[in-house]
Amino acid sequence: MPKYWEFPTEAKYYEVEVGELLDGERKDHTDRKTEETMLKIADYNNVEREFFSKKMCIMFAAAILGMVVFALIDILGLERTQPYATIVSTTVGFVVGTLLTGLLYAGRYMAKLKASRMRLKKTLRRLK
Repeated sequence: MPKYWEFPTEAKYYEVEVGELLDGERKDHTDRKTEETMLKIADYNNVEREFFSKKMCIMFAAAILGMVVFALIDILGLERTQPYATIVSTTVGFVVGTLLTGLLYAGRYMAKLKASRMRLKKTLRRLK
């Protein structure tokens, strides 16, 4: 092991920083432009995730409201009379659809569906 005062000389010889020499590995030196591009991508992903999160919160709030409407109609015993039967079936369908959509996104299945859809589009383009 070299003496501590020899580190700057050895780092210069091997064209590395002293910290890299002490760590025993080279750091990946990315240029400024690549780093800025990566930060832009991360910002875009955060904005997209925030937008989706707000949209899902609104959908879940609407689903809860739909469940409240269904519960009120059910408690009042009006679920078999028109137009309440239509309202009940619509609200229950919306609630179930919203919950399934949330489950697909939360379970990362939607990303897999999007990827398979993109592969299918590419295949169809090749066939044309």
